[in-house]
Amino acid sequence: MGKLASEEFHVGLFGNNDKRRLVKRCKAKSRRTGERCKAPATRSKAVCRFHGGCSTGPRTDEGRARSAAAKTVHGTETRAIRAARKAFTKRLAALVELGRLCGAFPPKPSSRRKA
Repeated sequence: MGKLASEEFHVGLFGNNDKRRLVKRCKAKSRRTGERCKAPATRSKAVCRFHGGCSTGPRTDEGRARSAAAKTVHGTETRAIRAARKAFTKRLAALVELGRLCGAFPPKPSSRRKA
């Protein structure tokens, strides 16, 4: 099996009788080193239990709704925080425009590009 055995499969001791078997390797790769995980992949999955092979995700409609509501995009930034920031930015832009109309702020600079 040569190359196939070293890349896709590895030999491990599994079961109570310690038989050696050829098992699939996890396909997760490290971002830092670029090497693949050496753990065995879970049955009928491409990754091991550490990289999400045991995960099934929410199964019920209630669980899916709760998961969708709780999902964050980046760290602690949720949809509610993004919506509040968007509303604040919109209000601030309206105030700046009002200030420009009253003369409190200098007029918006024209485009630098000249045709």
